[in-house]
Amino acid sequence: MMLTMARLTQAHVDARTGDILAAAVALFASRGIEKTTMADVAAEAGISTGAIYRYFPGKEALLAAVFEREMRDSAAQFERAAEASGMGLAALFQVGEKVTSTGDSQDCALWLEVELASLRDPEGIGGRQRDVHDAIRANIQTLVAASQGSGEIDASMDPEALSTLLFAVARGLQLETAETGNGPRSREALDLLGRLLRLSGEHGLPPA
Repeated sequence: MMLTMARLTQAHVDARTGDILAAAVALFASRGIEKTTMADVAAEAGISTGAIYRYFPGKEALLAAVFEREMRDSAAQFERAAEASGMGLAALFQVGEKVTSTGDSQDCALWLEVELASLRDPEGIGGRQRDVHDAIRANIQTLVAASQGSGEIDASMDPEALSTLLFAVARGLQLETAETGNGPRSREALDLLGRLLRLSGEHGLPPA
């Protein structure tokens, strides 16, 4: 007798959904999103091609679910690091170190695939990505403002512009770490950036 989705336990549905998402992440990263089919994902997850459509109606929905999970995990990681570190410049760079030192080549490949998908679908997944990135930059800006308030960073710096710069640096170092496997060099780069920002707080920036 065939089990329908209504008769499956929630635990079974959750476990199978997790298997499908894990399979999609692996294939999207290794083959690319465009070259991966629903049949490929089903085979990787160990289920029939027909069964996968009980969980996701198509690849667009599957990609959206992968994106939502990855972005949610990234945002949660940032928030946990910030909560553990408090406020101020030390907290800002603790978060930066946490973000840039995690992830591997699969994470990096998936991130780049999602970036491409976002550019190709600016109103769909691209819009979701912008929302997530805006939230992360807002969190960074909160830490920047706290650092400026404590005198650790020059208060004349535009906090929004600085937050955008730091976000870009973190993403670049994350890519560098994934490509080279040299996390210590990324941490050294973050330390150097921290020293430069502290100097700005101590001496101020030269006139523009």
